Amino acid sequence: MCVSRLLPAALLLATICSAAEPGLVARGIVSVPRASSMSPTSGIGEEWKIHHMVPAGRNRYLALASHERYRMDRWADARKLARERDENDGLVTSVVPEVLEDGLTLLILRGDGKVLDEAETTPDAPDRVSPFPGSHAVPLVMDATDACPYAILHPATRRLLCYDLDLHYLGRHEIPLDEIRYPRVTFDGERYTLWLFGKKYATSPEVKSFADAAALPPEPAVAYGVRFVPDRDRVEPLPLDGAALLDELQRIARGPSGERLQLHPASVAIAPFRDLDDDEPFWVLVKAMSSGEYESRRVASGTRVFFRARLGSQGLGTLEQLPFWIVQEERGDVMIDEEAGVLRFPRYLVEDDLQAFSFGRNDLALHLLLGFNVPRDDGSFDQRGRWLQELFLIFSGTRTPPHIIDLDDDRLAVTLRRELSTDRLTVHPVLLSDRIGTSEFAFRAICSERRGKGRRPCMAILGLEF
Repeated sequence: MCVSRLLPAALLLATICSAAEPGLVARGIVSVPRASSMSPTSGIGEEWKIHHMVPAGRNRYLALASHERYRMDRWADARKLARERDENDGLVTSVVPEVLEDGLTLLILRGDGKVLDEAETTPDAPDRVSPFPGSHAVPLVMDATDACPYAILHPATRRLLCYDLDLHYLGRHEIPLDEIRYPRVTFDGERYTLWLFGKKYATSPEVKSFADAAALPPEPAVAYGVRFVPDRDRVEPLPLDGAALLDELQRIARGPSGERLQLHPASVAIAPFRDLDDDEPFWVLVKAMSSGEYESRRVASGTRVFFRARLGSQGLGTLEQLPFWIVQEERGDVMIDEEAGVLRFPRYLVEDDLQAFSFGRNDLALHLLLGFNVPRDDGSFDQRGRWLQELFLIFSGTRTPPHIIDLDDDRLAVTLRRELSTDRLTVHPVLLSDRIGTSEFAFRAICSERRGKGRRPCMAILGLEF
């Protein structure tokens, strides 16, 4: 496959291509019977979205959904608004609606999308997004305990929200981290341990918006996460030493040409592999960036490097650098050199999503959603909008660079849409969300009803073949 990105003609994407090997194939959809709609008479609309979905037993999933009820201006043209909503992925901008009710909720879904149970609404679960990039609310399953069988990790409020097996709300737990990333659940046969990854700073920053988060100066973390035992309501530090970690990274970090890299302490972060087992120890991804010119958290020059290791109660195992680099430099385009394992981006780059998955001991995959901007003529960057690049990197072992699947490739999108769509729904996969099987992944999707106007919340299920 030739890795490419559809961009305006003024933005050149230079790409080095290689023969196609791994690929994504359609496996099916999970369509939830919660139609988004708006009443022409009352102007009251309803919108459902499925954000994440994880296995919760045989042919069952725990899904994180958002639900909103709103009222449009009663003088607005209802047909025009419905047409605008259908043409813009549910987004209406010509009229600002009055929000009557919104929030996040949990659903137990059968494999065919049937809703088996639905959580009570609670003001503790607002439909809010964390201002830190790469920080997402996710559902969690710990159903062998009564303390917190099902949960929502809610980074925007820095809380863990617990629900019982019937999805009744049990209460919340505060999380002592400033930034919260994807978690990991382990089980020793008696108790669950929730490993919460992110960053804790010496002084907690006051952050209320994306602009606030972007304006923070790069600062080293004093902790990269905590462990939480739900049935003991106890928080413990991660079993690792941040200073020792930085020293080890500094010792082995190499650039694309084998050169030694001086790493910026503020760039170090840890994320767990999003695998389906609950064993300990488990794989983690460690990332860092060379000490180049840091104008802000979004704008910098340098090379991003990635490592993996095993983490457990006894600490962090041997670090192994992956043969893959992201270089931020003075340039006005994006270049993907698959043979060398190098992505070259402009200096403005935001990591909106990073997920790692293992396949046995040596094969792995990374999902990247990167937001970037090209410089203006004077070298400055527009802070209000950005382009997106979504990539799936498949490593066959850790000695050679990954095969890269461009999830924005129009040819892939057309093929998947044709294979996933039914006589009732047109299905368009949009964004990788979760791993739900050994080689199966749930993608957020736009599911439009062929007869009548409206959309259904759904997930497209794609399989990775390699």
